[in-house]
Amino acid sequence: MDIKELKQRSDKELNELVASLREKLRGFRFDVAADSLKDVREIRDAKKTLARALTFLTERAKNAK
Repeated sequence: MDIKELKQRSDKELNELVASLREKLRGFRFDVAADSLKDVREIRDAKKTLARALTFLTERAKNAK
């Protein structure tokens, strides 16, 4: 997901995205353990998107104070 797309999302949408990415990463851990994951790069992309979303949420919370 592009940074511009993340900036345009609301806090509610970002929180939903964070929850879905955490669930996706959880599923990836099971897939790795079962040796059924085909594209390992998906894990890296999900982690980066999760970190970016959490960063935007933190920045917005700091600026709101």
